Amino acid sequence: NATGRTNEAIGEMQQALEGLQPYVARDERVRDAVLESLMHDTSASVRTHAISMLEPVASDSSVRQVMQTVSTTDDNPYIRTVSTHALAGTADIQ
Repeated sequence: NATGRTNEAIGEMQQALEGLQPYVARDERVRDAVLESLMHDTSASVRTHAISMLEPVASDSSVRQVMQTVSTTDDNPYIRTVSTHALAGTADIQ
């Protein structure tokens, strides 16, 4: 694959993210790690998974800020669309 990572490595990253799911809402460090994956991971699949994990906390201002950036700058049109939809489902809470 173009990113140099195997499908197995990408699957392992998704499993690692899934393991963090219960902590996203209550631990800012976990949320920040997932945000990092969303912004910088080369796999669209991992970034999509990160968005779905962040949706329950999308009203958080830092999450909204990153999703707003991703919705306009990600190379992948699907990622831009998914992040836009995640933002549309949230109130403007600071």
